[in-house]
Amino acid sequence: MNNAENGVILFSLGATLDKEAPKHIISSFLKAFGETPQRIIFQFKGNPNNLKIPSNVKLVTEWIPQQSILGNYLTAPLLVYVNIP
Repeated sequence: MNNAENGVILFSLGATLDKEAPKHIISSFLKAFGETPQRIIFQFKGNPNNLKIPSNVKLVTEWIPQQSILGNYLTAPLLVYVNIP
């Protein structure tokens, strides 16, 4: 993270949605993220096979330390989807 000259964006769809989201939706996110100058940390628990992952995107399939990432001065926005019944 400390090498991210343009900052970092943390993106998470939640534990349920990223497993269920259609591949074309995930691909659209990845394509859009590839056009940004920021580094993207994408918490993704789905299957990353056959996805084109831009060089500025880090897919994280495990737990991520959100508080540490959000506390870093380089972190810009946090984009999160929360599924509340």
